[in-house]
Amino acid sequence: MPRVPSQKKRPVILASSVAVLLSLGFFLSAQRAAADEYWDGTLIEGSTVVVGSTVPNGKGGGGSWDATSTNWVDATGNNPKVYDPNQLAIFSTIGGSITVGDNLTFTALRFDADQYTISTSPFFTSTGTVATLAPIGTATITATAGTNVTFNVQLVGTGGISVQGAGTVALSDDINFNTYSGGTTVTNGGTLYINNNSAIGTGKLTIAGNGVTIGTQSEGTTIANPITVTANSFNVTNTGGARDITFNGVIDLTGATRTIVGTVKQEQVHFGTGGIGVATETAGLTLTTSLTGTGNYVAFIMDPGNTNNYKGLTTITNGAFLVFEGNTADGAIKGDVDIEGNGVVDYLGHDGIPAGPQIVNTATVTVNSRGNTAAGEAFEGFDMFTSQGDTIGTLNGSGTVGLSAANLTVGAGNFSGQITNGLHSGVSLTSTAQGGLIKVGSSTTLTLSGANNYVGNTVIEGGTLQAGAANTFARFSGVTFATGGTLDLNNFDQTVGSIGDGPSSGIGTISLGTATLTTGRDNTSTTFSGGINGAGGLTKVGTGVLTLAGTSTYTGTTAINGGTLILAPTTSGTPLLDLNSALSLGGGTFQLTGISGNSTGQTLSGLAITGGNNVIAVNGNLGTSTILDLRGSGSSLGITRNAGVVDFRTTSGTLGVDVEIQAHQGNDSTGILGAWATVNNGAALAANDGADNIVAYNNYHDVDQTFTIADDASSNLRINTDSGGTTSNVISPGTTNLNTLTQNVASLSTVDTSPGTLRMGSVTGVGGIFITPTGGNLTIGTAAGSGNLTAGGGATPNGELILENNNTSTSTVLLINSTVTDNGSGSVSVTVAGPGITALASGGNSYTGTTTILNGTLRTDTAGAIPGTSAVFIDKQGTLNLNSISQNLASIADGASGGGTINLGSATLTVGSSNTDTTFSGTIEGAGSLTKAGTGALTLSGTSSSYSGGTTLQSGHPLCQWQSRGWLGRSYQWRIANHHGWDNARHDLGNRPRLFRHDNLQSHLRPGRLLHRNQRRCGQYTRAEYHSERPNGSRKCRANDHRYNSGRHDSSGRTDRGWWRRWSRRNYLQCHWRPRGVLRRGNHCEYLHWPNDRE
Repeated sequence: MPRVPSQKKRPVILASSVAVLLSLGFFLSAQRAAADEYWDGTLIEGSTVVVGSTVPNGKGGGGSWDATSTNWVDATGNNPKVYDPNQLAIFSTIGGSITVGDNLTFTALRFDADQYTISTSPFFTSTGTVATLAPIGTATITATAGTNVTFNVQLVGTGGISVQGAGTVALSDDINFNTYSGGTTVTNGGTLYINNNSAIGTGKLTIAGNGVTIGTQSEGTTIANPITVTANSFNVTNTGGARDITFNGVIDLTGATRTIVGTVKQEQVHFGTGGIGVATETAGLTLTTSLTGTGNYVAFIMDPGNTNNYKGLTTITNGAFLVFEGNTADGAIKGDVDIEGNGVVDYLGHDGIPAGPQIVNTATVTVNSRGNTAAGEAFEGFDMFTSQGDTIGTLNGSGTVGLSAANLTVGAGNFSGQITNGLHSGVSLTSTAQGGLIKVGSSTTLTLSGANNYVGNTVIEGGTLQAGAANTFARFSGVTFATGGTLDLNNFDQTVGSIGDGPSSGIGTISLGTATLTTGRDNTSTTFSGGINGAGGLTKVGTGVLTLAGTSTYTGTTAINGGTLILAPTTSGTPLLDLNSALSLGGGTFQLTGISGNSTGQTLSGLAITGGNNVIAVNGNLGTSTILDLRGSGSSLGITRNAGVVDFRTTSGTLGVDVEIQAHQGNDSTGILGAWATVNNGAALAANDGADNIVAYNNYHDVDQTFTIADDASSNLRINTDSGGTTSNVISPGTTNLNTLTQNVASLSTVDTSPGTLRMGSVTGVGGIFITPTGGNLTIGTAAGSGNLTAGGGATPNGELILENNNTSTSTVLLINSTVTDNGSGSVSVTVAGPGITALASGGNSYTGTTTILNGTLRTDTAGAIPGTSAVFIDKQGTLNLNSISQNLASIADGASGGGTINLGSATLTVGSSNTDTTFSGTIEGAGSLTKAGTGALTLSGTSSSYSGGTTLQSGHPLCQWQSRGWLGRSYQWRIANHHGWDNARHDLGNRPRLFRHDNLQSHLRPGRLLHRNQRRCGQYTRAEYHSERPNGSRKCRANDHRYNSGRHDSSGRTDRGWWRRWSRRNYLQCHWRPRGVLRRGNHCEYLHWPNDRE
């Protein structure tokens, strides 16, 4: 029955008190509570519709909701009545499907039971119009905790709705034409799913009160409505996985920093053309997630055309991805940016066009995130994946920056993280991911202290780029300068790709402090016209040419360990280097260029020869003098030689006349500087003329081709007369001593050593056999194994035999048929120099010292030509040619200036019997194969090996390392032999290696480790897995350590069905892999090639 009003007289209430109570809603609440109506559903018994269920709060459930049915009751379940839109309508007890049959209005709806659906079916009333619901004023829809209600009915009119409660309200799964215009407010922890583009009509969406959730349950929803946010934070929840919701209307942050929280893994939240923030808004924005664990992310995407206006701090954290798709300078971010946790900023672009600049160029960007993974792909914290480049004011933090192929321009900052190029898809294998760093700002400083390894250029257009730690500058990045730019080592040793003037011929400054700058790793040729100052030194490496054209005042050592360093003064008589700087050569060329018509001079404090094939060249001009004085300020310094050879030369003028190279270095007892020094491309040995000028030695013992060589330990013998015929020079019986032997005739000369032993350099310990640039073939020993050849053994027990062919013709060979042996007092080492071919033909060679190939080619003409006890060092300019004859060597390693070339032909090269750890960064080529033996570590770090015969790892516990994107050739097979010695072996694949093409693994490998060094997290870089079988084994992946303990074996017990898998950024390498299957020989996979990256 209807409630009877009380007849008790009430006291008078002041009008002001009434107003207060009304404003608080007390009267409204009291009135609504007194007249709440409860949905009673529709019950049909037989053919009779039953109303008035007597169920407290109504029986709920499904039914028809219209203007005439009496399926509404009071709280007791009695007094059936028709729907009253001015009362609070409560849907309780049990959910169901409710059909709206008339055009209805409502003031307040509350859902206390789960799974109510409000819809129209078949969408029309009895009069033929669409059934609708219209809110009166701002009507409320409250879903209480644990309830979900869906509206599939059209909402119309000028009213709005306010979604409240801890439950969920979904608008318009099926109806796509809501037209109500009074706006939508979500407050008090409410959740609203907007399931089509017009679900919230045409009014404004207001997000008020914390704990609000906005989302979609459809495949993609675009919201064009303007949005006002007054809540400190709100959630975005797109159910059903990686679904999209797009906000195309203007989002007004109302002047305060707001937080948007993504709650569903892989969901995508788009911000479209309306943008975030109104004009001049100083508010900030935080993008985050409620997710945990690496690889769980939510993408917040700034769509093409997005233009934001807010100017406060943008924070990205806890698995949030801020993705830029705009491909013009849309200005997505107009304030500072802070990337924390495992948050990511990702430049993605759109429709194949890289993203344009997105962050205002005065912004401070703080990157403390080291990135995250998404769909199995690795991202850096600040990832310019496909970007046209961007400019920011300041870079701070300790996270990671991935440049890909883009340039990042920075004004200032203090960044201790890592800047890299990353591994990205969409970049060809031959190229191009070579973005760099541009420093701008004339009075600002950018300090770097992380392990940066990007390979694009570092451009200092203004201000100072400063080191905050050793080796923080990217070592393969070329550094160029605009006028006024400074590279400050700040007392920390650094290595860079190159140094050079900028495009506008800018003149920069390099401040060493007490540090050493090593340059040349990118192998390019550059000119630096600026100055280098400090107490530190300069080291040149690589194969390129560095020309110094400016005046430098640094006082440390000038070292050339690869390539060429040229001093090119522009002012007569002005030295470019400080005279207190010492010159050191370790496999490079130092050149002083004279000025036409003017005298040129440079004084340095001594010369050290530390190894390698070296050249000191002075290019003079007739009529002037060009002087390189190596004696220091007191004219008292000479030459120190530890290893290697040097050639003093000039391209114009005459040594000792108008071109002077001076050193206070006396001749040895034979009258020369040493068998390690020549002049003019090896045309003669070098000598001091008595006035400290280095000149061509002219006191040879000249003989013809028939002369019988007598024993004379001080003799520098030269075959200088062509006798014709085929008669040989014959040594005397027993041991014949010489200091050096030079072939200077064009026809073949032969030295018959069969009567005994030819010993070189017994007085000084270093002897040599030479062919001049115009000399012909020289053969020592009439047949393979005929007689002996050795060196040293006098005052210095150990000897060094220099074999130097300076004739570049491939038909001119220095052929050693004699057996090279130790000298009886100590070991003998063999040093091969000169650009020509030297061949060892005796299989009985037994010298126990090293074999060093400084330049040219050493060819082996028989097995055992290089003794198995000899460690082989191959310098960058040297080649070991196996001549398709297999060899067994103690080890292979780089020479002083790096690694050269090994040409296998069809042979097998076996290395490692010395059980020592070595590194070879050169190239291995040919159809042959490589076998690693012994227990030492062999590190292969070259990038262009192409041998195709396979690689075998023998018994023991060898550690094979492929380092720094190096690769192991075009191997069709990788074999691990004698597997029982391989239990728990450790195989280090280095830092992002290229492994093989057309790979086939054949082995039986018990559980061990396949390790990538310098890898910050699993799956970020190239990773190969080998699985071998073991009971109860497990497979683990952790930083710096991948363990592999499962797999398949065939009946023979060999694992040739083990599988390799490949992780990459967005399918970067485009390999055809079969997960948990077999990589068959026909599966073509070209691995990533980083042509400028070497360890």
